[in-house]
Amino acid sequence: MSASPFDTDDIGWREWLYLPVYALRRLPMSLRLAIPFGQHPLTALRNVPRLLRRNRDAFAGHCLGVADRSEFLAYVAGLSEAWHAGRLPRKPEVWLMQAYCQKPVRCACAPPADSPYRRPGAQRRFNETCVFDAGRPGPVCDGGTCRIGLTAPLTGPGPYLDLRLKIMLDERQMADFWQEMLAFQARHGFPIPYVMELCPFALWLARRTLFQLKCPVGVAFFFEGAHRCRTFAEYVRADAGRKEPTAPTVLIDSAQAARDDLVRRLRVLAHDGPQSTGIPGPATDHH
Repeated sequence: MSASPFDTDDIGWREWLYLPVYALRRLPMSLRLAIPFGQHPLTALRNVPRLLRRNRDAFAGHCLGVADRSEFLAYVAGLSEAWHAGRLPRKPEVWLMQAYCQKPVRCACAPPADSPYRRPGAQRRFNETCVFDAGRPGPVCDGGTCRIGLTAPLTGPGPYLDLRLKIMLDERQMADFWQEMLAFQARHGFPIPYVMELCPFALWLARRTLFQLKCPVGVAFFFEGAHRCRTFAEYVRADAGRKEPTAPTVLIDSAQAARDDLVRRLRVLAHDGPQSTGIPGPATDHH
């Protein structure tokens, strides 16, 4: 696989040397990440060609399982068209995956009482809920200060496609997400495509765990450099819900514009169907 230039700037030789130590120190998590392969080995193997698909899109991000964003949109349009024609067992969905650090540190939300991801002492923004889900914007959600709060109203079911918001917290939760996505593919015969916003370091680490064999098709957009994680030490603090900068983490400007355009086109597809988008829709291999 070719790497986006943004995918390599933050990864130094110390991180590569520490990678096996990190895997051993967090052995229970390493084993948890491997569980889906044992549950759905044939589905994971069928995703290998997507793992080898080269990114050929030059932007502040990285395409996974497709060559570029146009192919991603064509793939999603093909799924939508196949479902509308009765060739898929259920309506496809796309996950819009955003990191908790994109919220203000004084988040108006709170973790659900029964959340399995609660961490004592974590910052308030470390939660997987959003008040916009219930239509009740909080005092720090307005004014464009919370990208997740602004994204939530854009999601929901459409006649042709469902857009779902997923707030990313830590490795435990991501392991559950990936297990859910591979189980979905094994059950229905096609994957859940995704649009992800994260640090290049987090994507680098995820790719080392072969996460693409569980969720083969997606587009990642990268954070700007000031507040993103660059080392294992910073990543571990963030994974514990203790992202140090109080300001929300934001995307690179060009990535923000590209991401907003992609979400806009997905919304058109969700509500008006593949024919209204001008997107060719042949890419419907349902593996």
